Amino acid sequence: MTRKEYEGYLTAHLKPKRYKHCLGVEQCAVELARLWGADAEKASLAGLLHDCAKWMKGETLIEYLRTHGYPLDAWDMSSQQTLHAPAGAYLARETLGVQDEEVLHAIACHAVPGENMGLLDIIISLSDFIEPYRKEIPGLDEIRSLARTDLREAYHRYLGQMMGHLLQEDILVHPRTLLSYNQYFLDKLAERPSG
Repeated sequence: MTRKEYEGYLTAHLKPKRYKHCLGVEQCAVELARLWGADAEKASLAGLLHDCAKWMKGETLIEYLRTHGYPLDAWDMSSQQTLHAPAGAYLARETLGVQDEEVLHAIACHAVPGENMGLLDIIISLSDFIEPYRKEIPGLDEIRSLARTDLREAYHRYLGQMMGHLLQEDILVHPRTLLSYNQYFLDKLAERPSG
């Protein structure tokens, strides 16, 4: 598909505010990709399409994932607002013709980060939080600034902020997000000289 066709799909299925958010994530992802050595074209595509399935809700979303063999578990069912991410990866492949596995993976895990996130995965997940149209929330400017000097630290702080918000609101924290948060500490330990 062409850029115009992607945009046509998004504007037909998403509310204007959500479409603007997708453009903001794309813009931020391209900037971070260029800064940190990721593929800017892949970052552009994943950023633009990361919320392509956000229009799906409730049973439509659940049935779509079941039809595609997605292994829905109790964690998924209790945090359905994040299921647009794996649904988006299926939709991007089947409806929008995206075949790049790295792009599809970044779309699939942007809402619930997991263990061993790749560079593009981190960029898309973080860009979803720090994109320029995001409403002001505590700590956002600091994380935006940090993303340009220390990507891993910015990503770690973003995960900490997200989990803190979920805990404060008494909302479930998905175990994959906790694994991603803890991966930072494991990586730091692995970097220490032995002996």
